[in-house]
Amino acid sequence: MKGHPPTFSHTSKPLEADDWLRAVERQLDIAQCDDREKVLYASGQLQGTAQDWWESFEYGRPNNAPAITWQEFKDNFRSYHVLLGEVELKQEEFLNLKQGSMSVCEYRNRFTQLSRYAPKEVDSDAKKKKRFLKGLNDGLQLQLMTVVYADYQTLVDRAIVIENKHREIEEKKRKRDLQRQLRNTRLCFATQPEYQSHPMDLLESNDQDQYHQPNDEVQHFSSQEPCLSSPTITLITTNISTSKEGYDCGEIEHCKNDCFEKFAESNRS
Repeated sequence: MKGHPPTFSHTSKPLEADDWLRAVERQLDIAQCDDREKVLYASGQLQGTAQDWWESFEYGRPNNAPAITWQEFKDNFRSYHVLLGEVELKQEEFLNLKQGSMSVCEYRNRFTQLSRYAPKEVDSDAKKKKRFLKGLNDGLQLQLMTVVYADYQTLVDRAIVIENKHREIEEKKRKRDLQRQLRNTRLCFATQPEYQSHPMDLLESNDQDQYHQPNDEVQHFSSQEPCLSSPTITLITTNISTSKEGYDCGEIEHCKNDCFEKFAESNRS
């Protein structure tokens, strides 16, 4: 077969095993292979763990068993590599799928991918539209519910158009808000006095004054010019004797009335 046929070894994701099987079947249908050729070709693309599984499956069949059909190969391959528990988890994920932060295109892709695990939920176009619409965001869902759409694809296309319009409106609003903020900023600076400092500059200046005030004071006083003349204080002192001097005799340490010389002279007379 031409091209590069995909090989399969093992995987922990059930989607990958099922995707491989679908890809191989698509190539086999293009090549118009019959059942026997499909089984031989697909089994030849198995490697590693998958090849061990296939050999064990063949050895477990009776010798007189009929040839393995392509449908039998697909059923046994899926039952072994696509575990039922993982499929049920994917089904639950699909039933609870919400658009959230995804775009409509991203949500559509995830919706399509997971719907393969819940085929009964999308086996008609009406079911598919209802399930897709239910998972959209509320605003978009409300706008789409007012119209009845012919099919699923029309619903998806309309959802993408509305989402793009919402984005354009939001972008215009964002630009207007930005321009308004720029005008307010220019107006604020135009009316602001030149001497007015920014609040953070004032705070920084206060912090510097708090920690460097002593040095500033020293520099302030040292920068003053000296006076030309300094006032002098003249102390006028008087020589006041603290000793007791006789008035007549000139001796020290006694007064006139206590003078011995005066007393002796008065006795002689």
